[in-house]
Amino acid sequence: MKNILKIAIILYAFQINAQTVKPAEQFLTPEFLKMDNVYFKDVNHVFDKFLGTWEYSNGPYYLKVIITKITKQEQGISNGKRMRTRKHFFDLINCDYIYKYNGVTVYNVIPPYQVVNDSVIASSIDGHLINNTNQVELSYNEPSTTTCIRNRFGELKLTYITGAIPKLQWLRTDKLTSWPESYCTNGQFDISEYKIPANLVLTKI
Repeated sequence: MKNILKIAIILYAFQINAQTVKPAEQFLTPEFLKMDNVYFKDVNHVFDKFLGTWEYSNGPYYLKVIITKITKQEQGISNGKRMRTRKHFFDLINCDYIYKYNGVTVYNVIPPYQVVNDSVIASSIDGHLINNTNQVELSYNEPSTTTCIRNRFGELKLTYITGAIPKLQWLRTDKLTSWPESYCTNGQFDISEYKIPANLVLTKI
């Protein structure tokens, strides 16, 4: 009898801790967002076509983007602490890049990441929202030119263009923010505009 009870307890604990896996493109489905311990996994390999190295060169502008997939990231984690009551995990794509203007490097956000003003200059272009099988939407930011954060953020849509040579439409929209002054105790907000063009087409290399 005791063994049966132990087995029942183990099975119940397993059921409680079992993780539900859903396709990444179903992330915004209301019924799934209400569930706990859900992993929105790229089971259909929607992200795969975006992965690799892409390049744009036009006049003084040069941009090289390396897109990778990062698996099973937990949503709502800050400094290792969970900020949400429900556990949601997802696969995401991340963009590292080099941007040059007139042959001069403006940003070098390629690992190993540089350290400037005691801060690691890592990529701030990533995300997991799938608008359709050929378009993803990412959060966007560029390295600050001051010791504080920017007063804006961007939303970047990447659209895959099929052809003999694959291409990516890069389309960004910018929004201003109102951060509290406590975010910049040691300096001023970076109010400069983003430097990378908002609308361009990358070619896979």
